[in-house]
Amino acid sequence: MLDKSIGLEENDYPVEEAIKEYQELIGLPENYLNDLAEKEPEPLEPMEPQPQLPYNTENFELKVTTNEQGEYIFVQGMRFYFFISPVYRDFLSELSYKILKEDLTRSSFERQQIALKNFHSEDAQQMKIAKEVASILEILERTIEMEYDFTATDNN
Repeated sequence: MLDKSIGLEENDYPVEEAIKEYQELIGLPENYLNDLAEKEPEPLEPMEPQPQLPYNTENFELKVTTNEQGEYIFVQGMRFYFFISPVYRDFLSELSYKILKEDLTRSSFERQQIALKNFHSEDAQQMKIAKEVASILEILERTIEMEYDFTATDNN
């Protein structure tokens, strides 16, 4: 609706109406969404001290903890892109836009991982960064799976 300027009022779409229209479109009643919001889990607490990880944690704001299997997960998976260090963010942007031609999303996640595994450069530093970014995405994948499992099990 925004792209086609449908329903625009003074260059702004009324967000409340958009949310209601979307809920009606996909058939999610407001009370169902309110129930889900109440079931939101407590925020995860980071491990203290943070463990030695297979990537440079300097300028990397995402902290880790462990899941029930003892594997590392990020305490916050949402908006992960904004919390990683600029070196990794730049590398992911380059991979996303110049090689894969798509953003890093849940639907493109596996393609991003495959591209990282197949990434090759004569530049040893670039290869090191690719390996570290692959480690980061591995932890992110577990984080997303845990977040997804929470909503999947609570929707039943």
